[in-house]
Amino acid sequence: MTIAVPLLAAVAAYTAGKSRKLHGLIYIAAIAISISSVTMVFGGLNRFTLSFPEFSWAVILGLEILLAGIFLYYAVRLKSMIIAAAAIIEIISSALSPWNAAPPLAVDSLSMVLILITSLLGSVILVYAVRYMRNDDRQREFFTTIFVFIAAMNGAVMANDSSWFILFWGVTSLCSFLLIKHPGTDESQKAARLALTINTAGGAALAVGMYLAVSYYNGESLESFSSASLAVPAIFLIAAAMTKSAQFPVESWLPGAMAAPVPVSALLHSSTMVNLGVYLLLRISQVFADSPALSAGVAFIGLISFVAAAVLAAAQSNAKRLLAYSTISNLGLIVMCAGIAQPHALMAAIVLLIYHALSKALLFLTVGSVKEKIGSEEIEDMRSLSGKSSFLTAALITGIVSITLPPFGMFASKWMIIGAASANPGIIIPLAIGLGITSLYYFKWIGVVISPTDPPVRDKQPKEYRFSITILLLSIIALSVSIIPLAQGIARAASKTFELSPDLFTLEVSGGLFPLVIILLVSIISFLAFFIPPKGRHIKGYACGESEEYLPTGEYYLSKKQQTVFKNFVYALSVFIFFLMVIVGVF
Repeated sequence: MTIAVPLLAAVAAYTAGKSRKLHGLIYIAAIAISISSVTMVFGGLNRFTLSFPEFSWAVILGLEILLAGIFLYYAVRLKSMIIAAAAIIEIISSALSPWNAAPPLAVDSLSMVLILITSLLGSVILVYAVRYMRNDDRQREFFTTIFVFIAAMNGAVMANDSSWFILFWGVTSLCSFLLIKHPGTDESQKAARLALTINTAGGAALAVGMYLAVSYYNGESLESFSSASLAVPAIFLIAAAMTKSAQFPVESWLPGAMAAPVPVSALLHSSTMVNLGVYLLLRISQVFADSPALSAGVAFIGLISFVAAAVLAAAQSNAKRLLAYSTISNLGLIVMCAGIAQPHALMAAIVLLIYHALSKALLFLTVGSVKEKIGSEEIEDMRSLSGKSSFLTAALITGIVSITLPPFGMFASKWMIIGAASANPGIIIPLAIGLGITSLYYFKWIGVVISPTDPPVRDKQPKEYRFSITILLLSIIALSVSIIPLAQGIARAASKTFELSPDLFTLEVSGGLFPLVIILLVSIISFLAFFIPPKGRHIKGYACGESEEYLPTGEYYLSKKQQTVFKNFVYALSVFIFFLMVIVGVF
C-alpha cells in the first residue's frame, strides 16, 4: 500500500484539471499516504516478506530498460557521455544478473523507520507545497513527480531483490533531476545536470556491485550482505551510497540542488532521498564489522564529510546552502556510525536519522516561508525577523535549537555517537571540532535573527504554512520528550536486523542532571524573554540625514577562493582514503 497509494495519487494528479481539483486531490492523497504507512508499521507486522511469480523478474527488467532509455534520452539532450555510459552499464549489469529465489520485498524495522519518515514528512510537505506552488504553471507535473518519488523511496527501502532495489534507486534519481530543473532557470538546469550525472554514476556502481554479489559471491539479496567475503561488491555499493548521500568527494550536487523549490529541498534533499545512501550502508554494515579495512575507510570518509561540510556551512551566507552543507555534515555522522558498525553506533545512527529528518524539514519549510515574507534567503536579510513575524522567528529558533541543544533528539543522538567513538582518539578529536563548528554557524544565525528590533509582530501566515510548520514543531518536541522510550522501542524492534538491545540507549552523565537543568532553565527563560516587548521603541541614532545600510561584502570566514582550495584538499584526502580502503580491504 505504501507504494500503490502514492502511485495512484500520481496518476490522479497528472489527469487532474483545475488547480482547485488538484489541491483537493493532494489533501486526500496526503491523508491516505499517512494512514497507509502508519497502518503498515503499527499494524502488528514486525517483519514480513512479499513474493511474486517468476515472470515478475522480466517485468522489472523491462522497467529498468525503460528507465535506462529515459536516462539515455537526457544524456543526448544534455550531451553527457557520463550519463549515457552509466545508463548502459546499469542495464547490462541488470540484464546479466541471474534470477534468484529471494523474496523481492522484505520489510523490517529499518525499512519501517524510513517508510514513516518518507510518508509522514512527505504528506506534511505536500500540504505546504499546495500554497508554495500556487502560482506555478506546471503544478500537475510537479506533484505527479513528488508522488512518484514517495512511491519509489518506499519501494527502495522495502526492496530485498537487487533488481527491484536498482529500479527504485534509479527512479529517485530521475525524480530528483526533474524536480531540480522544474523552475527552468539556468541555475536550476545546471544543478539538475550535475545531480543527474553524479547520481546515475552512483546507480551504475550500484548495479555493478549487485551483479558481482549475485553472480560470484552468493549475495542473493540485501539481507545476504553479512560477511567479509562480500568486500568486493561492497566497495561498489559504498561508492553508490556516497553519491546518493552527497558525501565527499561527490557532494557538490547537493548544494546546487538548492535551486529547486523549497518543498523539494525539504523532502528530497534533506530528509528522504539523501537518506537512501546511508540506509544502504546501514543495511550492509555487517560487512564492515567483519572487515577492519572497510570499517575504517567508511568511518573516516564519513568523519571527513562531517567536519569539512561543517566548515563550509559556516562560510555560507545563504540559508538554503547552509542547510545543504549541514545535511551533508550530519549524513557524514551517520556514515561514520555505519562504518564503526558497532551496536551502539548503529543505534545512534538510526536515532539521528529520525531527528535530523524532522529538524531539517522544519528549517527548510521555515526558510521558504521567510523568503516569501521578506523576499530573500540570505541570512543577513533576516536581521530583525522577529519584528516581521514572531511565528517564523520562533519556528526558526526552535529548529536550530533542536539540532544543537538538549533535551532534543539530535543532541541526544550525538551524545550517543560520542560514546560510541570515545575509545578512538583518531575519531573523537575531529568529531569534537565538527560539533563545535556546527554550534558556531547555527548560533551565528540565531544572533542575526534576534538582533534588536521593534516589538515582535504576530503576523498571519497562510494556513498551509502554519499547519505544516506547527505539525513539525509539535513532532520534534513530542519525540524529544519521549526519546528514551522511543529509542528503546526502535532497538527492540531492530534486534532481529542488528544486534541491538534497549539497554544500549541511556543518557547517563557523571555530573548528574544539574547541568541539564541549568541549560533548560536558561533556554526556556531566553525563549520566553523573546516575546516580552521591550520598553519603548528601538530606533537608530540621528545621523544628520545620512542613510545607513548594512551591506555584506563577502562570505563568512572563508572567501570563495579559500573554499575552493579547502574543497580540493578534502577531495584529495577522501579519494586517497577510498582507494586505500579498496587496496587494503580487497587485496
